[in-house]
Amino acid sequence: MKKLLLLCSSILVLGSVAQAAPCVSGSLDSYVALGAGGCEFEGLTFSNFQLLAVPFGATELPSINITVNPLMAGPMGGTGLEFALTVAAGAGSYLASSFQYDVSPFVSPVLTSVELTGAAAMGDGVVTALTIANGTALIALVDGFSSLPFSSSVIPAAMPFTVLTEIGVDGGPGGSASFTAASNRFAQVPEPSAWLLTATGLLAAGAISRRKA
Repeated sequence: MKKLLLLCSSILVLGSVAQAAPCVSGSLDSYVALGAGGCEFEGLTFSNFQLLAVPFGATELPSINITVNPLMAGPMGGTGLEFALTVAAGAGSYLASSFQYDVSPFVSPVLTSVELTGAAAMGDGVVTALTIANGTALIALVDGFSSLPFSSSVIPAAMPFTVLTEIGVDGGPGGSASFTAASNRFAQVPEPSAWLLTATGLLAAGAISRRKA
């Protein structure tokens, strides 16, 4: 009996150690510090955050000033992360941040999106949020002539599911640009076979209920 209790206690301890901490609002630096263990939010684990080199000619936005906020599912579905930093670039100024991270677990295709919030540009200024998820590129863009602040695509599941995000706020030679936040969301899309099984189950349930009636 004592051995059984010890075994159960060991399993509980190991389970608590393996489980990632919950994701909370914090600086991008604090997310980098989580390492491979990462954090968990709404069933997803976000881990292995790394800062990357910004494009040539850009001034790097301080990662300690970028706030990472977990996001509940939006109107289009999918939980994710917001990267917030209110910043403005005048003429001749180009500010950027580039980083990557892993998301898991995914067992079916993933509807992945990138969105700009509070982005504005005048003249030849431009704000961009580029996301590359497992080799598929998505870009949200706001400039002095057009506004495309949202982009999404269904991407095959993979382990790990690696996401690279690059934010750019470029005033251009004679314009200006400003930005409040960029976000990534992720929603699993059932495979056709899963839809078929679900539909079959619903039909079977309906037939059973009619027989009982």
